[in-house]
Amino acid sequence: VALKDAGRKSEAVEKLQEAVNLGQQRGLATATDETKGSQRSSSTNVGHALVQLASLKEEGLDVSAALPEEYVMSVFDTYSDAFEANLVGDLGYVGHLLVVESVRSIKPRGGFGVVLD
Repeated sequence: VALKDAGRKSEAVEKLQEAVNLGQQRGLATATDETKGSQRSSSTNVGHALVQLASLKEEGLDVSAALPEEYVMSVFDTYSDAFEANLVGDLGYVGHLLVVESVRSIKPRGGFGVVLD
């Protein structure tokens, strides 16, 4: 990431690819996350490297199928607390309000139970 931020894109791509390859070779060995002082498996590190690599490759890189499940779960768990505030507050999402408004126009006294937007 530091190489990317310094404008050394080709070097960043090379190093990230090395990190992905090394992480995949090592399997689920545990690595220390220096920025948070916690432990996380190399599958989480590989997932992060794959996402960074995809952001740098010109032709794009579909990493969705390649991302380790543990990485996806970690990102979801980390972001889930802020999701609604970001969706409604920052992005201005109002779909849920439109659903309520529509349901009330059809059945003003309720009776639909649970409705998903």
